[in-house]
Amino acid sequence: PTLIDDLDQVVAMENDPVNRPTITPWDRTQHEAAVRIPDFRHFIVETGEAHVPVGFVILVGCRNRPRSIELKRMVIQPKGQGLGRACLRQLKRMAFNELGAH
Repeated sequence: PTLIDDLDQVVAMENDPVNRPTITPWDRTQHEAAVRIPDFRHFIVETGEAHVPVGFVILVGCRNRPRSIELKRMVIQPKGQGLGRACLRQLKRMAFNELGAH
């Protein structure tokens, strides 16, 4: 899970010129809300044994009654290494197996 202390890095990733064409950046306050609102899940994406942060994802609808979970935003860097694909597979498992999505 993303911690408040992680948000400067999250905002920096969104504002990286490589990511700007594919996402409209949120400000820190919007990310803080996503960390705190129970219906949201905000995660730092890490890779390797050293757990190096390479991005973040936000899921919405994690507590809604119909369990319709939305992938709200996702930023992964570096590009072209299959990290986004691996992350989506993990999110799919989480959504169905842990959060009860249908």
